This record gives sequence, structure tokens and C-alpha cells, in this order.
Amino acid sequence: MLAVKNYCLCARACAMLAIAPFMIAVVAAQTPALPGLKQAASGQVALQPVKPAGCIDKLVDASAQKSSGISSYVLADSIGFGLHAEGLEKRLQEQLGGPSKISYDTGRSISSPGIQINRSALESVDIDSAYIANSGVIIIILGTNQMESSFADSQRLLVKKLKLIAPRAVYYWVDIGATISTQVAGWNARNKVIYDQAPELGYVVISRYKAIFGPNADPLNIRAGQNFPDLADERGYGGPGNMHGGYPELAAAIVETMSRTISQTANCKQ
Repeated sequence: MLAVKNYCLCARACAMLAIAPFMIAVVAAQTPALPGLKQAASGQVALQPVKPAGCIDKLVDASAQKSSGISSYVLADSIGFGLHAEGLEKRLQEQLGGPSKISYDTGRSISSPGIQINRSALESVDIDSAYIANSGVIIIILGTNQMESSFADSQRLLVKKLKLIAPRAVYYWVDIGATISTQVAGWNARNKVIYDQAPELGYVVISRYKAIFGPNADPLNIRAGQNFPDLADERGYGGPGNMHGGYPELAAAIVETMSRTISQTANCKQ
């Protein structure tokens, strides 16, 4: 179990998360490969180290850490289903020492329900509020399904809702890595929102796009119609490209970020 101790109390902890030591770089040209980073099956995952700016508020009560570790919660659409099948929950449990839960619903957005559990992300937060309240790590994988009238406003509403329930958790948002040609313009705009709002909303960005296509890929300029490595076009979306896949690479990026970010918080001085 990953030991996490000696957390500092920072009044600006949430705002500082956006410049946590291993956030994903917005501009690909400014993102060098990090030595020692795990090699994914179809490309490296590049995380940009930056100088620590402060300590993160303690994740969970110290006595609870010793007995059950840190709980994690993943709020996602169909990408969460793929990560569930990939075994991400087990890997997070091994990494953090506590239980892990992925809430997924194919086709859902922040404000609109999907076709599996028929719950929007906001509704799932209400349903899972007791679990979320005890979570030290929260990962959000939403934005692919373009249903919100304002993604920026919906994102802000979701994060603030989560932080009312779990104010001391460490938050992550996974950017959009899909490449269906007819939707790329909207996804590029949404990725810009994801990166731009990180300082205000207090989360670290994990790049699915870089995890799939390598450290030089630019998530603000998704290549329309580009196929995921070793995958053919996905049918039924109105154009070439892919939406689903790359789960081993994304799972590796998530676990790697967990390890490095949580290790950094453990080294904070009181």
C-alpha cells in the first residue's frame, strides 16, 4: 500500500493543483518526455515536471489511511467502461491502498444521461455522494459527448458540486483523445476549456490524446480522422477516426500520474 503521510494544510490547495508537479503540458512542443516514464504499447506518455508550488491539503484522515488507504472515484462516460474492462479499478486499489469505483454510462455528458444506467454525471454525483465524500482521489473523464450548451459552465458546475462533497480530494480531468473527423472542431474547443479552467477549478490534466499518440501530440489540435494505432475507423459516427480504444495506454497514464502526484504530497513539510 502506498503510504501517504505528513500532508500540509494549504488554504489555496485546490487552486495549486493545476500546477502540480506532473501536470500534462498544453502545448506539445513544450512537453519533453520525462526520463523513466513507462513506455505504453503505442506511444510514450509525456508528463511535464514543473517546480512544486505548494502542498496539497491532506487527502484523508491519517488513522483512516493506515487501515484502508486512499479511496478513488472515477466519473466517466463510455471511456470509463473501457477502463473498467482494462482493470483500472484494481490497479488504483493496488496503487492507493483503498477501494476504487468507476461510475460510467455510455453516451452521457455532464448534464445528459447515457444509455446504460440512464444517469447524467451530475445525477451520479448525487447517487454516489457518500462514497465520494470518503474519496481522496477523483478522476473525471467527460466531454466527448457534446451535449452541453456550455461545456465550460457545465464543467464548473460539476467540479464545484464535487468539491462541496469532497473538498480535500485531489482532482484530475482527462482530456479528449477521440479523432472522429466530424467532431474534432468541438473536441479541440473543449480541450482548450479543460486546460484553461484547470487553475481556477483546481485539477491536474491527464492527456488521453498524448497517451494514445505520444508525447508530441497536441490535444488542442487533434488530427481529424486519424486512426488510433492498430485500429480501423469506427463505423456509425459520420466520419473516419476513432472514439473508443487506447485503454491500456490511458490506464498507464492515470496510474503513473497517481504515483508521482501522491508521492509528491507525501513529501510536503509541515
